[in-house]
Amino acid sequence: RPIATVTNERVMEAYVSATIANHIVSFGKQDEWLGPGQGGSFAYSNNAENIYAFHINRIEPLRIPLLSVLTGPFRYEFLVGPLKGHVYPADPWVHMEKISFRPSNNLEFGFERTVIWGGKGHEPITIGSFLKSFYSVNSVNAPVKFSRNDPGARFGTFDFSYRLPFVRNRLTLYMDSEAHDQGSPPQHPTQACYRPGLYLSHFPG
Repeated sequence: RPIATVTNERVMEAYVSATIANHIVSFGKQDEWLGPGQGGSFAYSNNAENIYAFHINRIEPLRIPLLSVLTGPFRYEFLVGPLKGHVYPADPWVHMEKISFRPSNNLEFGFERTVIWGGKGHEPITIGSFLKSFYSVNSVNAPVKFSRNDPGARFGTFDFSYRLPFVRNRLTLYMDSEAHDQGSPPQHPTQACYRPGLYLSHFPG
């Protein structure tokens, strides 16, 4: 007998959004790419199916008196949502924050943090457990890590891109780096992984 055709449909990307005071506030499934590399990103990329998440994205660069003299304008982004489809831990959630600075037209750098928290055998998903994972920056020992007091798996990244002198319009040096449960790569450079590269946009002529 012939086997009946089965079509399993699912939403790949769909969201609703509104612009509020120079921010895009949105909910749904949408792509995120938070690294300078063309071939991948330590922080967040589209190499896995998008999740249903709540986003806040500052779309207009913000300038703060005195501080922006050194750092230039900056932008920030926030995401929180459930990692549906992950087998372990069961029913975890993730939140992500990134802040980027542009002190000159040729240099941009940013810091990002991702935390996977909650799930089976760990703290329930509550405002309290979210705040604990949000503010936790220190390493935890094994008994805490495998208990209900675990703040979650924390990943910190640092990246930059710099348009090189004399070839500003053609050649860009970039680097992406990540540290696990150690704050950010500049704090613990020997315990981080790095992905540098050069991006050549076009040859002369």
